[in-house]
Amino acid sequence: MIKALFRDTMIYGASAILSRGLSIIIVPVFTRMLAPQEYGALDMIMVLGVLGALIVPMEVNQAVARFYGDADSVADRRRLASTALWFTAGGYAAATAVAFAVAEPIAERLFGGSDMTGALRVGFAGIAATGLFYLAQNLLRFELRSTAYAIVSIVYSAVSLLLAVLLGLGLGMELLGVLWGQFIGSAMAAALGLYLMRERLGPLFDRTLLRQMLTFSLPLVPAGLATFLTLNSNRLLLNSIEGLDAVGLFGVAARVAGVITLLVIGLQTALTPLIYAHYREPDTPRKLGRLAEEFLALALLCCLMLGLFSWEILAVAVEPRYFAAAPLIMFLAPATLLSQSHVFFPGIAITKRMRLQLYIFAVTALATVALTWLLIHAAGLAGAAWATLLSSMLFIGLWIAVSQKLYRLELRWMRLVSAVALFLLASAAGLWLQTSALPSLWTVAAKAALALLFLIGIMLSGLLQPLNLVAALRRSEDEAAGSARP
Repeated sequence: MIKALFRDTMIYGASAILSRGLSIIIVPVFTRMLAPQEYGALDMIMVLGVLGALIVPMEVNQAVARFYGDADSVADRRRLASTALWFTAGGYAAATAVAFAVAEPIAERLFGGSDMTGALRVGFAGIAATGLFYLAQNLLRFELRSTAYAIVSIVYSAVSLLLAVLLGLGLGMELLGVLWGQFIGSAMAAALGLYLMRERLGPLFDRTLLRQMLTFSLPLVPAGLATFLTLNSNRLLLNSIEGLDAVGLFGVAARVAGVITLLVIGLQTALTPLIYAHYREPDTPRKLGRLAEEFLALALLCCLMLGLFSWEILAVAVEPRYFAAAPLIMFLAPATLLSQSHVFFPGIAITKRMRLQLYIFAVTALATVALTWLLIHAAGLAGAAWATLLSSMLFIGLWIAVSQKLYRLELRWMRLVSAVALFLLASAAGLWLQTSALPSLWTVAAKAALALLFLIGIMLSGLLQPLNLVAALRRSEDEAAGSARP
């Protein structure tokens, strides 16, 4: 069991990193293909997709995850998977039909005109196909078929992106080509995933079972809506207040800042099962605390370098019309890090106090909407970036406060506060350097010096000790390998 766990963890982590990495690598191509307004429209359609994936299937995926392992027989699993499939497919078919009918007024409201109606309809079709892909992907995961899961995930990412480039750039279809590529990629991956699950699917629909699943899943929808608002209110309000150009610039900055998630994905998949396996051991709070300190110090260094050199990165990677996104990365990179750092604080999950998680999400969502509205009106695009950072700080602050009461880690708070203060000083100095009259070569050299000084500072504080971090990771690998042996 443990051996399978770690094998699957590596496969899931690798496929997630590859898929996320491809979406980041493709940014330079998309920015050459799409104007900021079109990039903003693409982002808004993706936001609609996230909302659709939450509302249309009513979180029935979560119910399948809960009931699948408890199914007593293959026949029960087949009935469960088939019921979920037909409910999800029917929901997306009905929602897509309605969306097609009202696409023109939605396009006028979102995009300021009906000329985007055709692109929006293709986007709606892609949202439905992606919803079926997610269901197929999850069914493979519930069946513990990690290799098939990875194959389907890679097919989705690769086909979507390749066709987007071929149609959008090669054939000059631009935004419409990107959307067609996403639709075809999602449809192919969904078809492949459902084909691989064919032995667990059939013409079965159990209404009683569906009611049981919805009884479990419907209460999860409010938490999902809170998370949706937390993550997407910046784009929704930017579009309403500043327009699609601002959404496009924000989207580019967010994707560059999303490089930070590549650090977290692999660690999260490996760390979570280890925490559950060892949290009862008396030394785990100290070890996990040290690992959290080491990781956060290293991640802050990466955030600082992304922020300091964001102008140089965009100068190489994107068209000049996107250069205004550069200063946003200084705020969005640490915001992305903070929003993902809750993995180190497992108190809520260990004690199974999931209602507390809902409260944290709800408070964060309300604060995010209010902050974003106020700061966009006050500072425009920069205000949206500030609001994203402040809401991430609120989220992780609430999460740590609650988690520490339930499962206290041994953290050296003064050292962490010192590292954050040093990060803020270096970031402020970097922003000043970028607006100074120094020659560009001297500016780059000064930024590199700031990053080096920050590295020296966190090493002198004892937070980042590379040899200790490597040794800890090796011990974790040895423990995993030892646990895997019969």
